[in-house]
Amino acid sequence: MSIAQIRQRGAKNFEDYYQSLCALESTTPVASVLAGAKLNTLKCNASQLRASDWHPLLSALQINKTFHTIAIYKKWEDVYLTRDVRTTGTRVRKTEGRGPDRDMVSAIIRSLNECMCVSPALKCLMIEGISFRTKDIVLLSKGLSDSNVLSHLSLKGSRLGDKGVEIVCGVLKNLQCLGWLDLTACDIGPRGTTFLAALIKFQCTARQTAAWKGSLRHHQPSLADIQGLRRLTLNLNRSIGDRGALELSNALMDDKWIRALDLQSCDISTDGAIGFSEALRLNGFLVTLDLRDNELIDDDILDDINAHLASNAAHMTTDHYSQLDLEVERIVSLSKPPVHLSSAIRKTKHIKSPAMQRIAKAPKLDARRISVRKCGVSKLYSAQRTLSLSSLNKSQKVLSKPKTHSTPLGGIDKASNDKILSTMKHLKVELLTCKRKLHEESVARSIAESRLLQVELENRKLTEQLNKVLEGYHHSLDASGTVMVNKDTIKVVEMAFQHFHRFMDTLHLAKNDTASGVHVDL
Repeated sequence: MSIAQIRQRGAKNFEDYYQSLCALESTTPVASVLAGAKLNTLKCNASQLRASDWHPLLSALQINKTFHTIAIYKKWEDVYLTRDVRTTGTRVRKTEGRGPDRDMVSAIIRSLNECMCVSPALKCLMIEGISFRTKDIVLLSKGLSDSNVLSHLSLKGSRLGDKGVEIVCGVLKNLQCLGWLDLTACDIGPRGTTFLAALIKFQCTARQTAAWKGSLRHHQPSLADIQGLRRLTLNLNRSIGDRGALELSNALMDDKWIRALDLQSCDISTDGAIGFSEALRLNGFLVTLDLRDNELIDDDILDDINAHLASNAAHMTTDHYSQLDLEVERIVSLSKPPVHLSSAIRKTKHIKSPAMQRIAKAPKLDARRISVRKCGVSKLYSAQRTLSLSSLNKSQKVLSKPKTHSTPLGGIDKASNDKILSTMKHLKVELLTCKRKLHEESVARSIAESRLLQVELENRKLTEQLNKVLEGYHHSLDASGTVMVNKDTIKVVEMAFQHFHRFMDTLHLAKNDTASGVHVDL
């Protein structure tokens, strides 16, 4: 059998081809790789593979045409915790291994590049916890541009930076098949969010053009059928801040396709959240906005955002984004100290009956949860501020349940519930607008008062300087014995200054008495 025929069979039968390559190089096949190959998936931990295990694996991967999911990952959570150990004081466990070196990372990217060029089935690519160089990102971008079916790209913990995000976004603009981009913990800053905002705007324009083409000849296009980015995950990028949040909110104002945006632990304050609140007034398609672990956001702004998301989710028929990644909670659990062996043994000795186990697994309802269910709107707690579609759907189900006691109208139907929610939404928006105007007026008033005090101080300084000049002038007149200015002129000038001071005092009294309604005759 020729080498070309062996490679053709290996492209469709990864398991046999991989085992034959391992036999030629006298290495043992990785058990996890073989187990995933039966399901047309590749999932391997880069920290557990030796240097000799990579060559047969990458040689078989670069010609494969059957894998629909490829996941090459390393424990990036430990790297993230180690980076913030000085500020957070968390306790970090040791990593499993060093992982691949720089040359091996380049070899991995080359194999993935060739696989994406030839594979018609690869839909999910996950490269997590592996640091890239600039040339690796450029090579990966070339493979992404050749793919026509990739729908999910995850680069968690890859530490791309703003430069890497610029390179990736430049390629993803024309990749219409990609629906979910995950850039968690990639060291993205405000400059990187400008490239992401440009990506959203570019795809929005392209999809609007596609919708216009579909509307020709009396056809009515469906926005859901047009491919493009639907979800963007930017968790644990603490450098985004308010500047990055404002860039993303401006890009979402006119977008009709983005359904979910994840921004957990991005150091966003109230200023950045206000930008999302204003964007949601124009955007009626965003249904999930994850702002957990951003403790500097006011509860009023979060409630307003939650109300907008509830109105957007009301007309959605399907729920594709109810499952959110619990990145913050998972990383916090990793930072907890390990359990001692003695305590683990004591816990295993006590065995509960099946009935007691079911009771223990049942969710406990405290007063806070009960109050949230009675209100019918998903409240946001200070410990876990979540704005998700799943919580909104639960609240709508609670609202749609009939009451136990009978009413004259036979219960509140869905139309009345929608009307009440819309009325509450308008009232909240008006209340926030009034609060903002009141704050602006108070700031303007304080600025005007400070300016008036400054003018009065300058006037006093000028008066003192003029008096000193006049005194020096009088002394010079007495010393020289000559009169250069008439004394009557000096008296007229002094009388004019006295009238000016009286006028300023009258203005000051008029300002103070205006609020009490007292009329002062000027």
